[in-house]
Amino acid sequence: MAMVRRPRVPVMVIHRQAVSVAAARGWPVPRYRTVHRIETGLDPGLSAATGPVRTFATLMTNRDGGQLPGWMADVCADQQCGLDTFAAGLLTDIDAVVFGMSTDWPSGPAEGRVNDLKALKRGMFNRCNLPLLRKRLLVVAASRWPQTATTPQRS
Repeated sequence: MAMVRRPRVPVMVIHRQAVSVAAARGWPVPRYRTVHRIETGLDPGLSAATGPVRTFATLMTNRDGGQLPGWMADVCADQQCGLDTFAAGLLTDIDAVVFGMSTDWPSGPAEGRVNDLKALKRGMFNRCNLPLLRKRLLVVAASRWPQTATTPQRS
């Protein structure tokens, strides 16, 4: 059985509490960086995760998807950083993740078209039969201009 742990309190919440206590008692107010350094020193898992998270951010920024399998192997081997479940989730569709990190082509336009079609489907739910819905979806999908369920169709 897996051990259930309480979620870690974010540093921002700890800093807010420290500021309110310091202001109420007339103490000097600590800076966020100071509270972050103290909390990092207390939680070894947080300091262990800092390196892999920064490496992953560098991979994303440089669009270097070829290095991702090596990063995932390092993270899965290091049980202390707590990113092994994230890496296992990426492993389920590793080819798509590597391609998405490596290509310069954005997937935003395709996602926008999918959202338009889903909005039209939701808007017409229980209002028409299946053949009419199919025709409307095909017309919207084939058009050059983005259409949503709220805009009138061009003639």
